[in-house]
Amino acid sequence: MSNILVLTCPAGKQYSHLLPLLAEFRLRLAALSAASVEKLEATYPFAEVVQADVTDPKTCQQLLKGATAVYHVGPSFHPREKEMGLNMVDAAAVETQRPGSVFQHLVFSSVLNTQHRQLMQHDLKSYIEERLMISPLSWTILEPTTSWTYTQSRCWQAQMSLPWRDVGLQKSRTALLL
Repeated sequence: MSNILVLTCPAGKQYSHLLPLLAEFRLRLAALSAASVEKLEATYPFAEVVQADVTDPKTCQQLLKGATAVYHVGPSFHPREKEMGLNMVDAAAVETQRPGSVFQHLVFSSVLNTQHRQLMQHDLKSYIEERLMISPLSWTILEPTTSWTYTQSRCWQAQMSLPWRDVGLQKSRTALLL
């Protein structure tokens, strides 16, 4: 039996580039809505797609049954994002204790600097990170950021070099981007 990787919120932006790369793996995609299920089944016929209410702890436990790992991406700005994340951490901890469990790892997609409590999405994710850190799980916290490619930095430099030439910021700004 091959390993099962569970992915939450698979219809979101993070997964649009990742899912095609994971086609060779056994995937269980946990969609939040019927519309997402329909879209995902059409786009990724190789995956098991389920509609899952991850605000329900029992549903999270069922979702992880028999899974080796979960990559949890919470729906940003959802009023119950914190609850969903905590449920996934708790369900993973329960799954590790189940006889015959093969669960090994939880990956959580967070944000940079969760200590900024005035930013709602940072504040909510900080509680999930804390729960992970005190859990018995093997885990990874990812902090996706906007990244610049070399081409983007050169385009930005070309656009910014003329207006800022006389201010003396061009060199320091360029050094930061290259």
